[in-house]
Amino acid sequence: MQEMYWRQIGGHIKRTFSCHAGVVWGISCDNTAWVYNGGWGGQFLKGLEGGSGKINSMVDTHTYYVYENQRWNPISGFTTKSLPTDRHIWSDASGRQKRSKEHTKLLSTHCEWITDWMVDFNIPGGADKEGWQYAIDFPATYHAHKKITDCVRRRRWLKKCRLTSSGPWQELSHSKILDASLQVLGGDADSANSLSDWEDLPVCAWAVASNGDVLIRHGVTQQNARGDSWEHIPSEQPLIAISVGPTGQVWTVGRNGMIYFRYGITRHNPLGEAWQMVETPPGTTFRTVSVGHAGIWALDNHNRLAVRKEITKTFPEGSHWQFLPNMPNIPPHTETHIGFKSVSVGTEVWAIAQNGIVCKRCGITKENPAGAGWNLGIPGQWQHISLESFS
Repeated sequence: MQEMYWRQIGGHIKRTFSCHAGVVWGISCDNTAWVYNGGWGGQFLKGLEGGSGKINSMVDTHTYYVYENQRWNPISGFTTKSLPTDRHIWSDASGRQKRSKEHTKLLSTHCEWITDWMVDFNIPGGADKEGWQYAIDFPATYHAHKKITDCVRRRRWLKKCRLTSSGPWQELSHSKILDASLQVLGGDADSANSLSDWEDLPVCAWAVASNGDVLIRHGVTQQNARGDSWEHIPSEQPLIAISVGPTGQVWTVGRNGMIYFRYGITRHNPLGEAWQMVETPPGTTFRTVSVGHAGIWALDNHNRLAVRKEITKTFPEGSHWQFLPNMPNIPPHTETHIGFKSVSVGTEVWAIAQNGIVCKRCGITKENPAGAGWNLGIPGQWQHISLESFS
């Protein structure tokens, strides 16, 4: 069995997207899209660039957020004096972790602050003229204007830093993107023996722009990983996530948490005809979806994984979602069960648990597409996984 190992390749990338042809894209913190050029090295090697000659400068912008929380007092109005069970006065978005502007540290010595702390008015749900958003209680759905039943409020503060680095990456285009998906159409992952087997096959490349629009990149191949140009695909609902399956089917997640698939995609009409919403259980909203030979999997806003059941050629959208139980935790963590932060589907299903451990789903069959359990992999603070690279 060939030994596998991790190798740091350089650069500063938040998420990566790959396919069997060896094409790899990445997105940085400021949603700039990058293409891996096959090199190795960069600033992390302190001047040793591996002799590849493919090292480029990379500039990324990272935004830190801190939330200010207050509760309504009938006598004095909104106050920092909260209930014993309330979240911290200064916290992260969940309210579970204590945060403060004074104790926020830079990511590394390569970073520098480029703004002061400021109120963020561009927050989901909207905010009033002072940046506050209101709710009945913590946590709840927040809105911009106080109602008579609202007992709590919060506002988000932000501060930006710039990270200057270098690595074997080339900027894809000037378009900022939130998500992307790459898929080789026409190949056979089971019979391929090397990257050269995918050399002449086109790569289906879809993306979600930072404003929620859908984009498709034309001309992407193994020899032209950047492609040639974007084409805009209309969508009534702004999107946040996208995934392309092995037959070219496209699934997306809307900003409203609903999942859609692209109806009418064929070999002669690869762009399809329209978006069709997939039925979702009441009260459930999703944040990402991943499609592969092992099925259609999604991750909801409560960090639960779900798999689409009864998928057929006649009904490629399937019939319903089956939710998986959360994974048992391992010491020294105190929670008995934990959810997931990322999932990637190819011929197998891999995920990243909330505690940062890489997990592989085992026992997946046609009769049991949800599988039977998890094999735990490498521990660490992993954030994202992309399964479709060739190995």
